[in-house]
Amino acid sequence: MPGTSDKIWTEDIIVRSYDIDQYGRLSPLPLCDFLLDAAGNHAQKLGLSLHDLQSRQYTWVLSRMILKMDIYPVWRDTITIHTWPSGIEKLFALRDFEITDEQNRVIGAGVSAWLVIDVESRRPVRIKPFFETL
Repeated sequence: MPGTSDKIWTEDIIVRSYDIDQYGRLSPLPLCDFLLDAAGNHAQKLGLSLHDLQSRQYTWVLSRMILKMDIYPVWRDTITIHTWPSGIEKLFALRDFEITDEQNRVIGAGVSAWLVIDVESRRPVRIKPFFETL
């Protein structure tokens, strides 16, 4: 179930058969997709979704993501993704992630850095004005 807090978004994910690797563990690519989906869902709740920005001729671009997993879940495990905006660094909006297992143990964490790009000029813009309404 998606979370209801504006500060921290929480989303449960069930690992599907097509999300696992040959060893039965969650593959990194689907895991990153889960994180990006959770980030997008939270951005929508905050009024900063891709759609919200595009209506103003801007778009989000993921610049980088760092992810550290201590344990990779397996098929049919339920994981919970917690994500929240964690700050602004120059032109980058930072977003943190925490992944917990069914026993609420932290099994992974990460951070991503995002730019807002002006669609016409294709150049980054200052990020701070987008967050002043929060």
